Amino acid sequence: MNLQSFIESTFKLKGKWSSPGGHLKSFKNASESVIIRYYRNSTSLSFQGDE
Repeated sequence: MNLQSFIESTFKLKGKWSSPGGHLKSFKNASESVIIRYYRNSTSLSFQGDE
């Protein structure tokens, strides 16, 4: 399972992924109330938001 599928199935979120930097992937849901960042170098996830 890839990261996008994991986020969609686990958290029931739909949104847009971007890669603002070489080591970072960022997800924002449609209302931008949730932001999830994946840091490739440290293989860690960061969650920000109200939901």
